Amino acid sequence: MYMPTCLLLPAVAVAALIFDVRTGKIPNPFILVGLIIDLAVSAICGRPDLPSCLAGIFLPFIVLWPFFVLRMLGGGDIKLVMVLGGLVGYPDIARLFFFSVLAGSAIAVVLMLTSQSFAARMDRLGSYIKSMLASGQLSRYPGIKDKEARFPFAVPVFIGTVLYMLSVIQPWRL
Repeated sequence: MYMPTCLLLPAVAVAALIFDVRTGKIPNPFILVGLIIDLAVSAICGRPDLPSCLAGIFLPFIVLWPFFVLRMLGGGDIKLVMVLGGLVGYPDIARLFFFSVLAGSAIAVVLMLTSQSFAARMDRLGSYIKSMLASGQLSRYPGIKDKEARFPFAVPVFIGTVLYMLSVIQPWRL
């Protein structure tokens, strides 16, 4: 992994984690500075190259936007993944995001099991999917108000970033 990425990637992930855990938000100025740094690193160092950097920024937006519209994911979460995508570029953002989703899924299952809401949430998800299939229309996901199984997405993104970095440094371990 290239040195600026090695230094910036964990710094961005830790800062976003602190913001999200403390305030429940990732501030737009933080995101803007992160995107500017992404483009500067790409322009100055050439790693990732500019097309890869831009693809790393825009791919998360394109893929995750529907989840924001359905209120399954916050806007700051998407912007955080965009900043990280600019640092690692395309196609590496897919691996970083995969690790983040894997970590988020594990956290969600543990929270649902420990809060004993797993069956109720699976019922709600099933009803949601059936309703969309029956109506043929997308609608906002009703589970967003459940506090017992919600958590800042910056937590699994941080874990995903660590796993991504380990996979790059020691690819045989992951």
